[in-house]
Amino acid sequence: MIPGMVGKNIGEWIKAGTLPNTVSTFGKDIAKLQLGAVGIYTGTQKIRTGLQQLMAGSRNFNLSTITRRDLMSLSEERARSPGFRR
Repeated sequence: MIPGMVGKNIGEWIKAGTLPNTVSTFGKDIAKLQLGAVGIYTGTQKIRTGLQQLMAGSRNFNLSTITRRDLMSLSEERARSPGFRR
């Protein structure tokens, strides 16, 4: 959701002519695109890359090969809960 909102904000800045310098160099070409969609695409690509790196680290190169044993808890509280296997 956040990348979509950032894209929408950039679109509003383009319309108002108040685009920041870091983005304004690309303003002419970007004005033709749906910036919310660009933001969503960029966000999903970041998630994809992160998932690929995690999978490669656990030597799982296909999504179907990931099992519960490959997952870990993000908190100590969850790691101690009865449903979590080590």
